[in-house]
Amino acid sequence: MEGLGQWGGTIIYLAVFFGIIYFLMIRPQQKQQKQRMEMLNSVKVNDRIITIGGIHGKIVK
Repeated sequence: MEGLGQWGGTIIYLAVFFGIIYFLMIRPQQKQQKQRMEMLNSVKVNDRIITIGGIHGKIVK
């Protein structure tokens, strides 16, 4: 029975660890990806854009 108690503590620590990883790494990435897709879907023909490299352009299709 004592062995199960030790495993229970380890499982709790692992669950907390993966919860922290989720909230610090995975969730923000999903949020950024959603914002990027919304921005890309909002671009229309004749919109003027500037790329991250500084190139100016105009949407034609």
